[in-house]
Amino acid sequence: MRKEKARRRRRRAAFSGAPGGSRRTAGSSSAGTALLVVAVFVVALLVFSQRERIASGATMLVGKIGDAARRAAFKFTLPSYAQHLGDSLLRVSDEDGIAPWTLAALASRESDFGRGLDAQGKGDSGHGHGIFQIDDGSHSAWLARNNWQDPYTNAKKASEIWRAARAFFAANTPLRYTANGATVAVSDGTTVYVGPKAAEKRSNLALASFSPGRYRDPRPLTGERLERAATAAYNTGASNVLQSLALGLDPDITTTGPRKNAPGDYSRNVLVRALRFLPGGTAQA
Repeated sequence: MRKEKARRRRRRAAFSGAPGGSRRTAGSSSAGTALLVVAVFVVALLVFSQRERIASGATMLVGKIGDAARRAAFKFTLPSYAQHLGDSLLRVSDEDGIAPWTLAALASRESDFGRGLDAQGKGDSGHGHGIFQIDDGSHSAWLARNNWQDPYTNAKKASEIWRAARAFFAANTPLRYTANGATVAVSDGTTVYVGPKAAEKRSNLALASFSPGRYRDPRPLTGERLERAATAAYNTGASNVLQSLALGLDPDITTTGPRKNAPGDYSRNVLVRALRFLPGGTAQA
């Protein structure tokens, strides 16, 4: 009986954490904890040594997610019948640094994204080509060499024209053109020459009186004035806009508008349309 009680006490001691039964368990636990601490320390060292690469990767991931969201948001602003043009506009935007909503606004005004063109993709009595209405009077050689019916190619040329006009109005670059075999210096970078016909046309449109002569060159332009001048020039040409600005007139006065033989509204309207295609914008054209 006493032997049986002794055996029971020894079993209870082994399972209850008494010194005799717990020495091996405590040793194993301490060793395991030490290994865990070492492992955590090694991982921490690896993370610290690669912190710049990890941070760069995380930044790239966030950037890609943000860029994808931005592109999707822009496409969402386009009307359903223009959704297929989104990738082309974004590609040109990425390559040239022109805002995609500026391109969308130009395409909207010029051809309603192609819905206002004939079966051959032309408008303006056959002189405008493609969704951006590249004019054969100024760009016939380019039209002959390139597939202007391709949305990306057409948008790329439109971007080139608009960006060239913007660069022109952002600096005091001299401007000359040839007419009837004679070279006309519109601007020497300091003054702008307004000829008799140009002065008369603007007098009629503005219901004012302007005399031919030389006027101060208003360039370089900045801010909204620069954006409007570049956009108006896409429609009516840089020399026309420059002469109007030199006379103190609105850049749109010789652009197209809702009424013939009246001041136009091209740049104002395009800028309003651009707000519609700006993600989060609410303006309606």
